[in-house]
Amino acid sequence: MKIQHYSLNGERPVSRIKELIRYKLPLLLYYPLSKSLCICHRFLHAPKQFKYKASLCLIFKDEAPYLKEWLEYHLLIGIDHFYLYNNNSSDNYLEVLGPYIEAGTVTLIQFPEKYAQVKAYRDCYEKTKNETEWLGYIDVDEYVNLIGHNSIGELLDTVAYYPSLYLNWRMFGTSGHLKENHSELTIERYTQAWRNLSSTGKGFINNNFPSHSVTVHFHTSRIYGLPVLGVLANKSLRHSLYYISSCGVDKVAYLNHYWSRSLEFYRYKDFQKGDATNATNESLRTAPGRFERHELRNSTKDFSIQRWLIFLKMKMK
Repeated sequence: MKIQHYSLNGERPVSRIKELIRYKLPLLLYYPLSKSLCICHRFLHAPKQFKYKASLCLIFKDEAPYLKEWLEYHLLIGIDHFYLYNNNSSDNYLEVLGPYIEAGTVTLIQFPEKYAQVKAYRDCYEKTKNETEWLGYIDVDEYVNLIGHNSIGELLDTVAYYPSLYLNWRMFGTSGHLKENHSELTIERYTQAWRNLSSTGKGFINNNFPSHSVTVHFHTSRIYGLPVLGVLANKSLRHSLYYISSCGVDKVAYLNHYWSRSLEFYRYKDFQKGDATNATNESLRTAPGRFERHELRNSTKDFSIQRWLIFLKMKMK
């Protein structure tokens, strides 16, 4: 394998002054109005009654070896329900999900369309917006890592007056593993990560607010026809904040994104499995140097999610 070398400063594409003028200044000017709209809406409209406090929506394909750990971990931190969209799996996913479906913890939807991620997300929103107060959209290689709280409900209560919560990724690599080993848990096996949080991530929407426009990463809401801003885990502005760790988000919550798992799995998911969103992403996945660019940024260890490890092992057995 030929290693291509990249600058580790690629996370910051613009200068501080340009970033301030282009991104932060307009948001800082609009933020008071957006926050006032949110408070006004919550004051004028009593909180709705929901069946669930917090749920997750997932579209998956051939992820059977990873589903149980993902479900059990998120049950540990307080997720109430899961809406799982099967996208043409050919493995034993029904065997894994059967007990959760019988228990009423998982709602399984068959969704065989190609490049169906956004469509599935929007379908889930329309079907569940009156059933669950908070709906999060993450993948099976993403785990909500609560740093400053012991349950997802505690975190969501801190942002109850906002229409959405955006959780930034912390990217994890192979941790030196060439092959998969399903006798080890994901959160135990992969600990080598990027030093800073990514400016990209995934979101939870608050269904006490109307009119959410759902996409893969960002979810935009409107009140009285005006766009209102979601927030990061520490209630700071959501958009275009580079070196996000310096803002204190990493002291509250983020998403552990097990981007590659082992080298074996990376090659399978990016060169064989295909993409759930669009054909453009499929070509980007196979771009030369993509693996090296990500892997060489894993310059720190992050064990924080392992505070749940003993409880997860007990549940898995």
